[in-house]
Amino acid sequence: MKKHILLFVLVLLFGFLFFFRLDWNTLASWDEGWYAVLLGPFLLSEKTEIWHLIPVYPALSLIIAVGSYEGMQFARRHLPINFISKKIDNPLFILFFTLIFIVQIKVLFPEVFPSSYYIPDQVDISKRAGKYSQTIYLDDDFLPIASFYSGKNIIQLSSLGVEKGTMLKFFQSDEKNFIMITRNWAVNSLDKAGIPYKILVKDNSFSIVTRSN
Repeated sequence: MKKHILLFVLVLLFGFLFFFRLDWNTLASWDEGWYAVLLGPFLLSEKTEIWHLIPVYPALSLIIAVGSYEGMQFARRHLPINFISKKIDNPLFILFFTLIFIVQIKVLFPEVFPSSYYIPDQVDISKRAGKYSQTIYLDDDFLPIASFYSGKNIIQLSSLGVEKGTMLKFFQSDEKNFIMITRNWAVNSLDKAGIPYKILVKDNSFSIVTRSN
């Protein structure tokens, strides 16, 4: 994070250096100052987000507005029929760009402020496991994630040694009052061995299983 802040400061100073090196009314000076603002969000963040493109919109809006105006003037000069009265130029432009504004807000708002967030399966199943009072065992390798998001002390199955180090051997033991986080396909070993079990919770990748009474 510190290196990103340092890069942003350097770019900002570089932009201001060129911003004031010429007459501040010149387009080149404003342009280089804007580059510093544009690069800032990308340098300050570990990953690219949709809102990083927000500084692009002022320049893009200016290009669209100037292009539309010049296109209208070109049509007036070269088309034989004056199809739009000069009196309605401003209201027409305001209406046109208001419609663009509404459409853009409708499209981009869910991307900048998403209504739902993707939750990794490991996080999802760990949070669900935290709701149970039984001892929690993990038949996988994401122990730090499981412990953090469940808020519980979780025992990794592989740490139990040869006698109970797999889900099948653990269910064949005398252990009771427990739940286990495992892969969805891993319960097939219990089916083949004819060991009764119960799936308490299941998501796309993981299941929480326990001994069936």
